[in-house]
Amino acid sequence: MVAKPRPNGSVYFDWGTSFNPSAESLSLSANNATQAPQENETYEAGAKWAFMRDRLNVNGAYFRTTKSNVYETDPFDTTQVRNVGNQRIQGVQFGVLGHLPQHFDILAGYAYLSGRVTATALNASPFATQAAAIAAQGDAASLALSRSAPFYINPVGMPFANVPKNTGNLWVTHDIGWGFVGGFGTNYTAARRASTGALIAVYDTTAATNVNNVRLDYKGIPDYWIFSAMIRKPLSDRLDFQANLNNLGNKFYIDQPHPNHLIPGEGFNAQFGFNARF
Repeated sequence: MVAKPRPNGSVYFDWGTSFNPSAESLSLSANNATQAPQENETYEAGAKWAFMRDRLNVNGAYFRTTKSNVYETDPFDTTQVRNVGNQRIQGVQFGVLGHLPQHFDILAGYAYLSGRVTATALNASPFATQAAAIAAQGDAASLALSRSAPFYINPVGMPFANVPKNTGNLWVTHDIGWGFVGGFGTNYTAARRASTGALIAVYDTTAATNVNNVRLDYKGIPDYWIFSAMIRKPLSDRLDFQANLNNLGNKFYIDQPHPNHLIPGEGFNAQFGFNARF
């Protein structure tokens, strides 16, 4: 639904549902063939506004997506999965796009994300194996111990893996003379977790230590900034030459974290090409 309270602005509201069947990867296996689909519901509300005769455009939105029936490994039978997890992600985003004289263009954006586990049957404790062994003893005291911290930690409320709370970008281009257009920009990504529902035990000593005194933490990667530049030279009305210089500082950073491995981002690189218009 879109409404235009002013000629240069609009507000909107969007709602939708979808589902992910167990065969979404075009394959079925013994542990998911009979599973119910994962269901999604999304809300989004925002506004877009133009200023300075459409030379400056700003936008912002709030969004929220909930996923129910999330597949999780059965803690009592690791060969099977169960539809017991629920997840929610919500946040806001803002953007600015400006087209000013002398090729002075600006593109900026910011997003805040909060992704959380809202229901789960998993155990986030690094002592889950010991908890199972304690529970196997069968007596009431052992069962109570296996279901208490640090042997059992409920992951509800824990943030999603690979979802930074804060991200932002800024890109500016300008006429630098002699027919050249230069550009400079940056991208920022905040710290992220590598695992959604698992903690790790951090031992500060080699001596025997009571598990109640062991510090618990999570796998994560630090935030980073990436700076890039561009130069463009029109050769004709329909042909431009352009060079892009990416990651000017040759910053080492992790592009994709996973529980057991990391994928680094690209180092400094240059790309050259021609832009043709027909």
